[in-house]
Amino acid sequence: MSIAPFTIESQYLDDSRNAIRQRVIPWFALIKSGLLTNDEANRLEFLGRVTTEKDFGKIIPEIDLYTTTAFSLLSKITRDDIIKYLLNLILDLMTNLKEFQESLLSLNDVDTSLPYQTFLNHLNSNDEDIKLLVINNLAVLYLLKPITTNENKDGLLKLFDVLFSELINSSNLNLQNISVQVLSELLTIKNHRNIFWLKNNKFIPPLINLLKNKKSSLQVQYLTLLSLWLLSFNDKISTELPMNYNNLIKILVNISKDSIKEKIVRLSISILVNFINGNGYEQERIKVIKILLLNDSLSIIKNLNDRKWADQELIEDLAKMLEILNENYEKLTSFDEYLLELDSGVMTWSPPHRSKEFWSNYASKFKDQNYKLFKQLIALLNKIITENTNNKNLTNDQEKNLNKILSVICNDICQIITYVPEALAVLSKLDDSKAKIMELMTSKDVNLRYEALKTTQVLVAHAI
Repeated sequence: MSIAPFTIESQYLDDSRNAIRQRVIPWFALIKSGLLTNDEANRLEFLGRVTTEKDFGKIIPEIDLYTTTAFSLLSKITRDDIIKYLLNLILDLMTNLKEFQESLLSLNDVDTSLPYQTFLNHLNSNDEDIKLLVINNLAVLYLLKPITTNENKDGLLKLFDVLFSELINSSNLNLQNISVQVLSELLTIKNHRNIFWLKNNKFIPPLINLLKNKKSSLQVQYLTLLSLWLLSFNDKISTELPMNYNNLIKILVNISKDSIKEKIVRLSISILVNFINGNGYEQERIKVIKILLLNDSLSIIKNLNDRKWADQELIEDLAKMLEILNENYEKLTSFDEYLLELDSGVMTWSPPHRSKEFWSNYASKFKDQNYKLFKQLIALLNKIITENTNNKNLTNDQEKNLNKILSVICNDICQIITYVPEALAVLSKLDDSKAKIMELMTSKDVNLRYEALKTTQVLVAHAI
């Protein structure tokens, strides 16, 4: 007897599996179609009656025959009712019998695609029960025998794809819960994290959405954080994750501030600590620290540090973060703040934009590296105008937010050309940007109209 390395905890799935167990499958009717022999039908009928440890013991002497019988039929049958029955039966056997686990995995010695490919062939089924049982079986197999090299990554990537495209992105909260359970278990394997990261641009945004979604249960939030925490122990991932998805830092800070569950605060803080450890990536580490400081994390961490916690590691992580943030606070400049806003693409009316001192001191920096920052600002302007024009499904809040960003950008262009008139020649060569700014004077948003008018006046004045 043995216990599977992973069991999904879900009443939703348990109810489906119990209903499948109650079905009577006419095994002997399959003899005429050539799908089973008489002996194989007898074995499957007996397996359907196995419930006690004593019954499981009767299987062990002929375990390979029982394994081959069930698995061979699974690879041939097309009837959904029999497929889900076999998947459920195999999962029960893997959960309860170490010898069956070993026998099933030994098929890999005969064919390297087995036993995984037979399960993967059913992964795109339209039947939800089949899909969930395949996911559960594959998760157990990949935990029993992890993928150690990227050469055999395709099956695991396909499993990750289905987890995200059909479960995590589902509106069914039960499916979300099942998916993050599976994901957090699979990511306990170090090389699985590397394989997952190959498609991070597809997988990370849905996880961030789960953290932002107020309808997510505490358990889903915890398991989502656990998945990100496991990923953050990989040096490459812990560097790229906050750089490519810097809104995650603000989300983690807010979760730490607002959560009533210590284990959730613990994970959020631990992920941030892994980000700022930055082993071998000093430049990125400093940038994460700056993003933290600009999201008011210093005062938040001070407040958290003053609270009473039971978790000693959380206490130590908070003390470490507080020390690092205090050390870097005095080094933070208003230009750092501006660069972080520009890189994120989320421009707000923070103090630098309205400060004459800021533009007097730093406008010349927009000339550096062949106007690199100025061109980046213009590119952001064009991107948002395109997004605003092409997306007809924007909510009022989304449209208002985009207009606010455009207002800030217009203000900044106005300031840069005021202090660096030669930047006008650069603007004139970039994607009809002058014309686009002028068109913004007809916007329905009064603030955007004002900023576009002000900028247009400066453009005209310096063009004369």
